[in-house]
Amino acid sequence: MKLAYFSLTPGGDRLCAAMAQHMPGMVVTREVLLQEGCSFAQMTARMWPLYDGLVFVMASGIVVRTIAPLLVSKTSDPAVVVMDARGQYAVSLLSGHLGGANELAQALAKICHGQAVITTGTDVEHTLAFDVFAKKNQLRIENIAVLKYISAAMIEKAPAGLWCPWPADGIFPSNVQIQGNKNCVSRDGGSETPGDMPWVFIGHDYDVPEALKTMDRVLYLRPKNLYVGVGCKRGTAFEAMEAAFSDFLRASQVNVQDVAGLCTIELKKDEPAIVSLAKKYCLELKIIDHEQIRALEAAGAVQVSEFVRSVTQVGSVCEACALAAAQNAEKDPAQAPDLSMQKARKIRGKTIYPGMTFALAEAPVFFQGLKEET
Repeated sequence: MKLAYFSLTPGGDRLCAAMAQHMPGMVVTREVLLQEGCSFAQMTARMWPLYDGLVFVMASGIVVRTIAPLLVSKTSDPAVVVMDARGQYAVSLLSGHLGGANELAQALAKICHGQAVITTGTDVEHTLAFDVFAKKNQLRIENIAVLKYISAAMIEKAPAGLWCPWPADGIFPSNVQIQGNKNCVSRDGGSETPGDMPWVFIGHDYDVPEALKTMDRVLYLRPKNLYVGVGCKRGTAFEAMEAAFSDFLRASQVNVQDVAGLCTIELKKDEPAIVSLAKKYCLELKIIDHEQIRALEAAGAVQVSEFVRSVTQVGSVCEACALAAAQNAEKDPAQAPDLSMQKARKIRGKTIYPGMTFALAEAPVFFQGLKEET
């Protein structure tokens, strides 16, 4: 976590320096402001987008007035912690969950032998916070505006639903009714009817149950567990490949942010269009060896073309590469034993575009960090 410590008093300067010894970061004092030739507000604005966490050793009123014009969203604002000059209290002021201010406040309070002040409702009620759950399990929150309905239900112990098709380690609070996975249970066993309660859906649009599609209060959490296989003729234009790729994802009901890798064979590892596509969308380019592909062919898991074999030495490119990459991403059974029944899944088979093909596969997911309610 990249931290910046702010102080306007000698006592605050000493505390910032002491904390920075344990949790390194930039220390901004009155002297630094004079050297930089800027005001406290100007320095704060400059560092706001550059740091993960900002620690202010001063009155909270000064901090609130200073950062108010800088606030954008709970998904992007840095963690903000306010402390007194003696280190008695570390107040999590902003971005407690997604930004990590709650954990930062607790860490700083421990260093100073003080007390962390946490005011987020789910923490006060010792219940599950789904934004924290999403962060710990690397899930993208697609529609964070709906989070407030889920959080309110968790705080009030009101019914809330969870559609989770993969295993999870732990027990959810009793007000969470679960469908989609027998390995993931709530205390009361769940419910068969969506009803009017808010829901959390973990997965992708191609798996959304019909009953949830018409509901407004559904929080969508997206795992980054999708792999796109690609094959193409030599010299395929990047513009044509990008257009086909975008169309393929749209038709597959997939967001590119949830794609973990672009996959192809050794023969195509230097194909300019494929390399450029991976680079533009920040996708890891995974090269699948012939042995893995032939194993999938022998198992009848992919479509096989003898024409493709005559050109590439394997009978399947896009399908086999996508599925093999998803299989390679499966968790270690020793770490996630419940995945023994969860296998990589082909979501969309070989799809042909002029001069190129795409396919989509999904790796299984294992969720950790859930705790039994207290």
